[in-house]
Formats: sequence, structure tokens, C-alpha cells
Amino acid sequence: MFLSIANRLTENLDLSASDEWHADETVVFINGKKHYLWLIIDSETRMVLGFNLSPSRDASQAFSLFKSASKFGCPSAIVTDRLGSYNLVTKTIFNTSKHIKVQSFKDDISNNLLEAFNDTFKDWYKRKRGFKSF
Repeated sequence: MFLSIANRLTENLDLSASDEWHADETVVFINGKKHYLWLIIDSETRMVLGFNLSPSRDASQAFSLFKSASKFGCPSAIVTDRLGSYNLVTKTIFNTSKHIKVQSFKDDISNNLLEAFNDTFKDWYKRKRGFKSF
């Protein structure tokens, strides 16, 4: 019943992404063990285009994240931090996209959009006292 209501309410939503995406990862603890929550969101709609939860922070995890988001097209620009894992992935999956690596908080272009999203998630996550499982 809920699914039919949700489908009816969302059938007219425009799920197309804009031409600028932001990607980042943040640490979460599941049952006391460190994991990484990888996210990629659209800069205009704030829609989560892809996510990945992993125990490691390497290129294969970044690849998985970008692969899941690729169903929304290819953006003109992808904004990330300086994590080296993003370099190969953007060249492989989104080779026509400009990869903007934020160097510091003083840059004209920032990843504050996703950092703010991560902060909101962490506030919710802390109230839950972490995850026991996922």
C-alpha cells in the first residue's frame, strides 16, 4: 500500500541532475567499527545521486560510488576534496567532466554543500548513538 502511494506522489518528479555534482566521504561507526559513508549529490537539487558504505577508503570504493551515480548522466563538473582516489575514477567514468579538487577552505570553489549535508547526517546519526548494524 505504501509503495503505491509513494509511486503516485513521485511519478511527476523530475529526477534529472544538474551539471555540477559534489562527492565526499565521512566516517561512521557501525557496531564500534570504523566505516566510510561515500556520497555524491547534485548541487542544485541536493538529490543524493549515489552512496556507498565501506570499511575502506580507496579507489575501488570511489569507483563504486561514481558508477552508481552515472545512471543520472555525466556532469560538466565534479567537486571533490583532494583524496587521490577520485582522480582515476573521474578520468575513467566521467572523462569529459572537469574534476575540481578543493584545495582549502580559502578556495573560491568549495565542497561546503556536501560538508553541510554530512553535518546534518552526523547530527541525526549521533542522536541514534551510531549504528548497531547496516
